Amino acid sequence: MKFGNLTTAICGAVIVGSTLVASISSKAAEIVIGAPISQSGSYAFLGVDAARGMILAAEEVNARGELGSGHTLRLVVEDDGSEKGQAITLANKMIVQHRAIALIGGAGSALSLALSAVANDQQIPFIGIGTAPQILTAGPWSFRLLLAADRSMADLSAYVERKYAPKKLASASAIDNEGTVAQVNAARNYFKDKITVMPPDSTKMAESDFTVLATKLAYEKPDAVVVSLSESATANLIAQARQAGISPNVVFFTSSATASPDFIRIGGKPVEGTLVPSDYFLGRQDKLNQDFVAAYRARFNADPSNWAADGYTEVKLIANAVRVSGTSPSRASVREALEKTRDFPAVIGAGTWSAGPNREPQFPINILVVKDGKFALAQ
Repeated sequence: MKFGNLTTAICGAVIVGSTLVASISSKAAEIVIGAPISQSGSYAFLGVDAARGMILAAEEVNARGELGSGHTLRLVVEDDGSEKGQAITLANKMIVQHRAIALIGGAGSALSLALSAVANDQQIPFIGIGTAPQILTAGPWSFRLLLAADRSMADLSAYVERKYAPKKLASASAIDNEGTVAQVNAARNYFKDKITVMPPDSTKMAESDFTVLATKLAYEKPDAVVVSLSESATANLIAQARQAGISPNVVFFTSSATASPDFIRIGGKPVEGTLVPSDYFLGRQDKLNQDFVAAYRARFNADPSNWAADGYTEVKLIANAVRVSGTSPSRASVREALEKTRDFPAVIGAGTWSAGPNREPQFPINILVVKDGKFALAQ
């Protein structure tokens, strides 16, 4: 397992075996949220930070009495090892053994899709951290925290078109992850009738040596390259492409997987100028976000990433749905409350999150650019 510095018992959080339990209380009615989320394996880059955000939110919910009616929250986080089968096993365990009222997590579209099937089979509300439309079409019990890939990547592609007017587009995604392919395809579809779109390239999510692909990109001389891989893989690919001789004028734009300080740390100077669609912007100046940043820094001695903000928001959404449900919340009442959620104060987007028609999430995406070793809002 990879829990980072969460393996220390702090502020009521304690690890029991492979289970991380936040803010346990046996007083009044205890409401359990189950979170199968990757702490090891290919998707740990997302899951570790998401778990931290979940834990911070759970502790705040109990400290502030946000559930109402005397209820307390117990958050159960377990590592699925980035494996669909393990995620399904853990979800069923949380439903039966822990009697969870809702599930959250799913580190990316592939794992969220697996959990969506469980949620609709067992009739328990689930919010997934993924972009695949199928998370919602699996049935009425599943929700998607994030915008669909075609929405966020279309917004980013439109920005690239206006700002850079590319004439030739190359692309790379992970052959072993449906979500990354969908994100790249959204950008390719946006440009397909406007410019030359090269045949897609693919690799694996955990790859680190991109010598062949980097050399190919340099040879093909695109004006723009869209990449959807993990943060480390994307950083390595861009760095190796620059080293292979791809022009410094070529713009790279990526998926939200790179909206993390680790992307900049790993990529260094070669990733300067990379464009990233992000659910979250650290520099947002409103009180809600500034309080979140301060609390996260105090708890984990680090800045919150995109994924930390996502995990934090998931817990807050479930807590609000429980509160709205009143004295006797149920899985059905929580599902109904989630579906009716409108303009909920959130650290992602521009400050609010809504469930729109057919449970499609609604909030504006942030377009970020790596500038001087930090993320800034693209102008």
